Amino acid sequence: MEQLAHKRVIKDLLILSKNKEELKTRGIYIYANEQDIFTIECLIIPKHKEDSPLGGSLPSASAAASLSLCASSTSPLGGALPSAPAAPLTSAYTGGFFLFKLEIPKDYPLSPPKATFNPTQYQVRLHPNYYENGYVCLSTLNTWANPDWTPSMSILSIVNILEERFNERALCFEPGHQDATQEQLQQFNKCVRYGVFCQAICNVLENKYPIYANFKTIIREHWLANKDQYIQEVDQLAELPHSRTRQSPYQHFLDCNYQAVKQRLATLLENDKALEDQPV
Repeated sequence: MEQLAHKRVIKDLLILSKNKEELKTRGIYIYANEQDIFTIECLIIPKHKEDSPLGGSLPSASAAASLSLCASSTSPLGGALPSAPAAPLTSAYTGGFFLFKLEIPKDYPLSPPKATFNPTQYQVRLHPNYYENGYVCLSTLNTWANPDWTPSMSILSIVNILEERFNERALCFEPGHQDATQEQLQQFNKCVRYGVFCQAICNVLENKYPIYANFKTIIREHWLANKDQYIQEVDQLAELPHSRTRQSPYQHFLDCNYQAVKQRLATLLENDKALEDQPV
């Protein structure tokens, strides 16, 4: 059984390698170690679906306000969604660094991989399917009602689903919120955007999560290529008042302080300059 699983994983990895460039355009990177191909890591850096690399134009001051405070050693290889309204210029997930660890069972593909989500944290729920403790809840992985994994699915199938879930109607994946109103979606996404900046951008860039080590170069290159856009967005958001807010439906309370985020990014810039000024 394990030998069959090994052959199937090799086949899946070849498919991923063949699709490396297409995955890269969507901000998806795969890491597999030859010594343990039953553990695969996937880094997803969501992009705005219409623009690149960080969503093209940045939001206006009013659009930025709507994304801020809630009202209440191997190299990397590179379900139907709810209908969505016109996407804002910057997505709640755009530019975040999200890492999934896939552990392949010995009876794969009869059984699906086990997925773990990072960053793990407890200040804000970033996504209905991806829990604060790293649990990934998806029917495709047989971790939710009506399991629908089939042996014809592959690691590429899983990666596609994981990436597609990072969209502006993510709240609709929460049971009981399939018909969330535009106001509810905006409120949820405001909290998510702040959590993404704190947990999935600043913490990752500050090297607070060792599990991201295999993607350190990719993360660094992405930051250097897009730092002006991160900073411009936070500059706009930092003009809004500091507020304590509540994330519905999870009842998390957040201190949405973009001035603190602005300072963290400024420190990262200072560190970059110090590195540039060092003699070769």
